[in-house]
Amino acid sequence: MERLFLGLHLDALFQSEVAQHAEKLRALYPDQKWVRLRHFHFTIHFLGDTTPDQKERVMLRAQEIVATVKPFPIALKNMGAFPSLKKPRVIWVGAADDCQSDLAELYKKVTQPFAAEGFPVEHEKFTPHATLFRVRADAPIIWDDSIFNFPQTQPKIIDRMMLFKSILGPDGSEYQPVEEFLFK
Repeated sequence: MERLFLGLHLDALFQSEVAQHAEKLRALYPDQKWVRLRHFHFTIHFLGDTTPDQKERVMLRAQEIVATVKPFPIALKNMGAFPSLKKPRVIWVGAADDCQSDLAELYKKVTQPFAAEGFPVEHEKFTPHATLFRVRADAPIIWDDSIFNFPQTQPKIIDRMMLFKSILGPDGSEYQPVEEFLFK
């Protein structure tokens, strides 16, 4: 079994903007569990533990889905936290408002067929986000809008969805690209 998910790899598109902002935050919060920026992504659908047979079906279904999706612009803006700003456990960078509809449409196109095949849907409401760091229980932080403010980036064209393998380790998750699916 492999832990798999479908997502949009953002590192190559937004590397300089995210790295610059992350450096400032890392200086303020060095003791948190930081995501390696080469793994910076929006998860579209977490598939979980997947058998080799399921993986083959996922790749076939993903290929069918991307054949109906055109490349679209994406921009990053603002930051948020899960489960809430009052008790942040995961700090993330979000998608700009003007690209939310394209992302929601992709989420719907991906989630519906995979849910029908028995893969769980993690969230009722889709919030496109890319995790920067996880807050350690022994080092809680207080949300401050003046610190956790990510300026809107210029839009860039996203033209593919990726199948990733998630490998859990003592230093955090490692995400390995398995397959890429180009939009039509």
